[in-house]
Amino acid sequence: MAKSLAPQSSSPLARVPLGPKIMGLGAVLFVVTRIIKWLPLDWIDGPINALLWLAIIGCLAVGGGITYLSSKRS
Repeated sequence: MAKSLAPQSSSPLARVPLGPKIMGLGAVLFVVTRIIKWLPLDWIDGPINALLWLAIIGCLAVGGGITYLSSKRS
């Protein structure tokens, strides 16, 4: 039997490796922290920003690690 080729996605985002996508998510979360800081949310913006900063640091660490390991492999 002949192997059929899997259909390729035409989206440019689908061709980007996982590491840069995760680092991009960290950049988006950073923008969200700036928006939350700008909004008049009073005392609730502190805990929200703290959780978002943990997610930002995690995204950058994991995305950077995946990118480093995939570049080391090739």
